[in-house]
Amino acid sequence: MKRILHHTAVSREDQPSQFYAVNRYHRYKNWGTAKKPWHQTTPTKFGYWHGYTHFMGTNGVVTQTRGLDEEGLHTIGHNNEGDIALCIAMDGNREIFNEKQIAGFKKFDKENPGDPWKFHRDLTKNRTCPGKLITREWFNNSLIKSSNGGSDLVDIEKRKEIQRLSNILDQLREIVLMLVSLMKIKSKK
Repeated sequence: MKRILHHTAVSREDQPSQFYAVNRYHRYKNWGTAKKPWHQTTPTKFGYWHGYTHFMGTNGVVTQTRGLDEEGLHTIGHNNEGDIALCIAMDGNREIFNEKQIAGFKKFDKENPGDPWKFHRDLTKNRTCPGKLITREWFNNSLIKSSNGGSDLVDIEKRKEIQRLSNILDQLREIVLMLVSLMKIKSKK
């Protein structure tokens, strides 16, 4: 069984409760192309519109949103029946799993064995999903080794510092873009 990890790309700070927002978004999403649109016409057998098979909230609780016997709508070319697509409520470009999500993931991983976890970006070009802060090294050391009986390598203080530095980098990126824009305006005068 293939297992694919996704993120909502919405920060927990901006939107702590994301389940129903994703449900609404997927209900009206065009899964086709502009020339050949395609929309889900019926909800899953659980009554949801999620394209993923499972969704983990900010509280670490996993909800099954699509049957494993239903084709997923999450990763082009990899939506096979029987595969798991777990979406984590977070923006992995700005934050990593919180403590409750780490515990929830470890539990889910143990209860749903299968092929090694793939990241959405491993299977689809031009994606960062589940986020650039979720590196393979961090994922394997913090979630996989510790969920399989190894020592828990997650250092909360280091995670907080990474988060803080990531936020600073985002602010610096915005400042640089603003300066470049101002320089372009000045050079035109």
